[in-house]
Amino acid sequence: MGSPPETRPGWHRSKIRIKLQGDVASRIEPSQAIARRSRARHSQADETAKIQPGDKIQKFYKFSELQISGHSMTGKKMTTVAVVIPYFQRKAGILKKTLETVAEQRLDDDTKLDVIIVDDESPSPVEPEIDGIKMAERHAIRVVRQPNGGPAKARNAGLEAVSKETDYVAFLDSDDLWKPEHIATAIASLRAGTQFFFCDHEPLSEDDGSWFNNLTFWNPQYLKDKADAIIGAPGAFSMSSGIAFDLFIQEYAAHTSTVVYDYRQIPSLRFNTSLLFACEDYLFFLELVHASKKVSFSTHVNASRGRGINMYASQYDWSSPGCTRRYLDLLAFRVFVRDDLLTGRQTEKEKNDAFIGLYRNAIIYLALRYVFKNLRPNLSIFRKIGSIDRGFWPSFPRNLAKVVMNKLTGTLEMPVG
Repeated sequence: MGSPPETRPGWHRSKIRIKLQGDVASRIEPSQAIARRSRARHSQADETAKIQPGDKIQKFYKFSELQISGHSMTGKKMTTVAVVIPYFQRKAGILKKTLETVAEQRLDDDTKLDVIIVDDESPSPVEPEIDGIKMAERHAIRVVRQPNGGPAKARNAGLEAVSKETDYVAFLDSDDLWKPEHIATAIASLRAGTQFFFCDHEPLSEDDGSWFNNLTFWNPQYLKDKADAIIGAPGAFSMSSGIAFDLFIQEYAAHTSTVVYDYRQIPSLRFNTSLLFACEDYLFFLELVHASKKVSFSTHVNASRGRGINMYASQYDWSSPGCTRRYLDLLAFRVFVRDDLLTGRQTEKEKNDAFIGLYRNAIIYLALRYVFKNLRPNLSIFRKIGSIDRGFWPSFPRNLAKVVMNKLTGTLEMPVG
């Protein structure tokens, strides 16, 4: 297993050193100005996600001069991977465990990690989580602070802070864990000519150690004639984006903490911040696939989901107001996909339309349930639904009759997500 990180050559304990310059905190050393450059791209999904005056970027690790110039000690060009971590937790110590798995990544000396933690007004402060984390000198940790806005806005703020020399972007939730080979496998897969990578992961269910085992399509048996093995990346495969898109339309295959993509080729993509209760990540993945020529994935379980704050947990209770909001976002997601990504894709459109029908019926059922329990309609649902789905009201009479009949016969289907 080797020696622990703190005893390996080139590892050191972090020292928190912050110097404010104007509205944005910068690195201490003037010679490291290259590391202060942040992108100034406008987000198509949400322009307010850009770093605003008053937000702070803090650097906790310093690079050597040769590494700041973009080259390793051997003279090879450095490969930079930005790791975007949205942070909102109430319990201390969760993020620290996550960061320890980042520090334990087995990488070549010419690969550096630029860890960007977005503090989304977390109740548990971020500084104690970083203090004591040991990383190789070529790596860095930064903190971006923003008013609480949820995961999509936090990830967008992290993407806005990505430096221009970044090659790849990886996402990691603040309670999830990586296996040591995750980033190395992703880099090898992306270097094989793919633009989007993800891997299998261990879900929250304790009786199943593989997310792929829960899926219909993402298993070696189904994909044996659709994907090619990637040499130099054990367990990794590549496929055309067309095949991947068709599969992604039908199944949520990638968890956010498993995703790494080629930032050089796809620099402008952002999360849709109007989806507050569901599918902001799913839409991002589909847009990544749509923008790619080839997609890669690993069947190895190189990540695991944690048990920190789950803002979506209560939304599975039918009595919760969040349940209706979740189905509205599920419907909005499928409408976005239909209108923006499915031009000329009739087969995929038909599959997507099937989900639209299910979510329309689920919303009708929840609206009826609300009327029977409260003796009045939930007008907020009806006000919002028209702006989300222009086909909802024309199909309402037929769908209403179907929902009532299915409920009476015990055949009403309520999709999970």
